[in-house]
Amino acid sequence: MDENNPIDEISRIEARLEELAEVSERCRKIILVSKAAIAGGVALLLVMMLGLFGSSQVATIGSIAMVLVGRFNQIERI
Repeated sequence: MDENNPIDEISRIEARLEELAEVSERCRKIILVSKAAIAGGVALLLVMMLGLFGSSQVATIGSIAMVLVGRFNQIERI
């Protein structure tokens, strides 16, 4: 069989496109979770800064960690 058969090449390209579509969908989900983590961390920081929530070291570190982890996940996917 000829390796340069156009039908075989088209089949390989279509299979690769399906794989990339699945990877793209997983990345979208990870990006969404990352954005939610960033938003949650920022919201918690703002609430603590405004004094609406008792300020504690654990909450501060947790909110900063949420922002950093969310941002790191976004950078890692680029």
